[in-house]
Amino acid sequence: IELDVIGRRIAEILVSEVPVDACSLSIERHGAFEGLSSAGAAAPDADWQDVPLQAAGISVGRVAIAGAPLPGTEAHETLEHLLGIAELALEKALLYERSREQARRDSLTGLLGHQAFQDALEGLIADGGRFSVALIDIDDFKQVNDVHGHLVGDETLRWVAGAMRKAARASDSLYRIGGEEFCAVLHDVDGDEAVAIAERLRRRVAAHAGGLPVTVS
Repeated sequence: IELDVIGRRIAEILVSEVPVDACSLSIERHGAFEGLSSAGAAAPDADWQDVPLQAAGISVGRVAIAGAPLPGTEAHETLEHLLGIAELALEKALLYERSREQARRDSLTGLLGHQAFQDALEGLIADGGRFSVALIDIDDFKQVNDVHGHLVGDETLRWVAGAMRKAARASDSLYRIGGEEFCAVLHDVDGDEAVAIAERLRRRVAAHAGGLPVTVS
């Protein structure tokens, strides 16, 4: 049920079992198509046919086919049958991917969670690239819960997460790693630049705190 394995297998089967000259499979994520796998070889002047893939009426991807068999032939019936199986397989793989991603995220704030942070950190260290880590803690968060209640405390955590999203760069990764503890992994920066980004996060939270005197350090 891994997407790349499913995509490769679909492409290989279409070329070997239909057969078609070549095919290229894409999946749909967030309204955009992303190339997943391809197989076979087509002539430069090949006639390509674009076939949408849907499951339960929802687009899951598309496949571009060179050398598709003519309608009414046994090979075309085989192609349609295999494309139906491909739609179901892609739907299950996409559901699995989404459920796995949801498990990596904090349900309250939507930020990535502690295990995702550990995995990312191990990968960055192994790659040997340049990065910085900003550890962020809400100041006196216990008082927010004690004075205003836990519902306001939960809303405060969401405020902080939202403010950090707005202040972070597109390349930065944000995590909630504890109760009121957050982390920003700042890619390809160190020293003064990392401090400047962390300071921008701090200022944005203070300005975005929804009326409560919430700050972070």
